[in-house]
Amino acid sequence: EPVMPTPTPTPTVIPAGATLTGDLHTPGDALIAGRVTGGLRVAGRLTLSATGQIQGPITAAHAALHGHAADAVTVRGQTELFPGTVVNGTLTTGELTARNGARFEGRLVLSPPAAEAPIADHRPAATAPPAPPRIAAPAPTPAPTPAPAPASASATLPFVKVPGAACAGLRLRAPAG
Repeated sequence: EPVMPTPTPTPTVIPAGATLTGDLHTPGDALIAGRVTGGLRVAGRLTLSATGQIQGPITAAHAALHGHAADAVTVRGQTELFPGTVVNGTLTTGELTARNGARFEGRLVLSPPAAEAPIADHRPAATAPPAPPRIAAPAPTPAPTPAPAPASASATLPFVKVPGAACAGLRLRAPAG
């Protein structure tokens, strides 16, 4: 008897005008056009439409953001910020593309995606493992250069508003590790 491939889960959709309060975990892709107040874990690609708002921690494999996110955003693969996007909080991603008109206020952590890492749960754990070492971006004022970090470290970059800088667009990728 032939083996049938496992079907891809149907995307989870929160339509415009709908509000979801509480944590949402989805095994596939998700399209958020409404409002989510709570944690969001997406095993596949998260698309946050221009009308979408998420007030809570976000974890996804990939993300295309057009709306508003107001908490920590963790994406293993590529994150795309489109015109009209507003992200307030820490953005941790393997690769970042920001289009002209996207707004980001917070901290950026570029981290190479782990080969088999599960999607992280943002709830506080009783015993958390020690955080991996980070490479700090140079401060605007002269400071001693940090010693080279191990290849598995991620890069932490503070975002500072620079007039006109968003017009140039941005594409960043985590250091190979």
